[in-house]
Amino acid sequence: MSKAINTAKLIFVGIFVVAAAGIWAYQIYYVKPRLECEEAQGWWSKELRRCEKPVSLRPPPPHKPLPPIDSLRPTLPESANIPPRPPRK
Repeated sequence: MSKAINTAKLIFVGIFVVAAAGIWAYQIYYVKPRLECEEAQGWWSKELRRCEKPVSLRPPPPHKPLPPIDSLRPTLPESANIPPRPPRK
């Protein structure tokens, strides 16, 4: 009888150790990354096991129109005008 109890005890201890290791591995590889992703305000993908940042699908706000090109050119004093070079022969 004692041998049967010891064998049953070892079987149950073995099942407990395997189950505890399985739960620990599940927490480390599946639950912990998902929780870290959610804390960083990301989206967790179960299929890809990746954390992605949300993307706004709203169009960007309208921009101000650009000023005319003439207003972008620097204004130089008359003394800065250089005569054009004569053409090369």
